Amino acid sequence: STLMLIMAGVHQPDDGELLLNGQVVKIRDPNEAQKLGISTVFQDLALAPMMSVAENVFTNSQPVDKVGFVRFQDMYKTTTNALQNFDVKINPRTPLYLYNVAIQQIVEIARAIQRQARVVILDEPTSAIGEHETERLFNCLNLLKEQGLGIIYVSHKLDEVFAISDRITVLKDGKLVGTVKTAETNADKIVHMMVG
Repeated sequence: STLMLIMAGVHQPDDGELLLNGQVVKIRDPNEAQKLGISTVFQDLALAPMMSVAENVFTNSQPVDKVGFVRFQDMYKTTTNALQNFDVKINPRTPLYLYNVAIQQIVEIARAIQRQARVVILDEPTSAIGEHETERLFNCLNLLKEQGLGIIYVSHKLDEVFAISDRITVLKDGKLVGTVKTAETNADKIVHMMVG
């Protein structure tokens, strides 16, 4: 959680370096993280349930005309196109609260994509969803991975970690225990890294 909050610009590191594309970066606040292309989907979703799906996707980045009026039709069209990538049927005009948590997570991921994110961090994303929704989420993440997006998936559920990851990094008490390729390890080895 601490690493995630540092990458999101919420906390400042006491030590160490954060590299993005091989370059050392210092992230002073969440706005700077977003400018660098780092987007975080927190366990408690940061959405406005009474607003439409499209308004949530375009929070603080609505397209406007020369006079400053929001171009809602452009917003709806772009949101529809973005959500088609996730193989879900969502009406961009519908208030978000009418959709379940799994769909709301997809909306939050779509917001990250709309903001040109290069790295998406997900914090315990399956804690409030069922097996079917988890499968849908994994399909979305695999699609994003194929498109070259970096994904950091924070979880204690080892079966999910093995199902979705290419590499597993274990952090304990704020220190790096190690990083291994998923295909070259197993659950017993990861548990040993976690607890000794």
